[in-house]
Amino acid sequence: MLKQGEKQVCSFALTRGDGSVFPVRLESILIPGSSGETPMVRLAITDITAEKRAEERLRVFRIFTEKAQDVILFIRKPDGRIIEANTLASRVYGYTHDELLGMTVFAFRASDTRKLVEKQMEEAYSTGILFETFHRRKDGSDIPVEVNSFSISLEGEHVIFSIIRDITERRRVEAFRQLSGDVLGILNEPAELQEVVRRVLDAIKLATNADAVGIRLKAGEDFPYFV
Repeated sequence: MLKQGEKQVCSFALTRGDGSVFPVRLESILIPGSSGETPMVRLAITDITAEKRAEERLRVFRIFTEKAQDVILFIRKPDGRIIEANTLASRVYGYTHDELLGMTVFAFRASDTRKLVEKQMEEAYSTGILFETFHRRKDGSDIPVEVNSFSISLEGEHVIFSIIRDITERRRVEAFRQLSGDVLGILNEPAELQEVVRRVLDAIKLATNADAVGIRLKAGEDFPYFV
């Protein structure tokens, strides 16, 4: 500082009279002397214990979120803006990390569910909330998700911490479990074989959202439709 004449900043640890150690930031400026007076150095020492704790908490959060198997978002409550997101969020939604940090959670919701977002954010902030909905990817496709959101204190600011799980496979398993029950019920009802098969195929078509479902039986060298 004496050589350059510019403000200097550094951080280190100081020891109190009782032997305890605490982190500080030291800022120093040079005040030139006038009329032959000796220049002075003015020092400002700030206890940054709380700041260091916040940095450590954020570091732990980052380690946790990058190891997580779910999407993690830190969301600012007043406007729903995303202030941090883990790597998985980029892979799931198709946006880069920088793109995500320029977005709000409203962008993920289908237009018919956006009106619910503010209410859900308020509940997440006050008591925490667990719900299922659909989120929209960058390519316009929708995925079913389970959202677990609650408020945390991050660097002195209360933000919404959201854990978002893709439940596509869970929905598929539930749909086929339901289909199995429906098929079993159809098979247990008295009816002609072809009618039973037709109703089973109708149930499969409905559950899978297929355009058409059919059964073809071999007859000679051909495979005509049975149903």
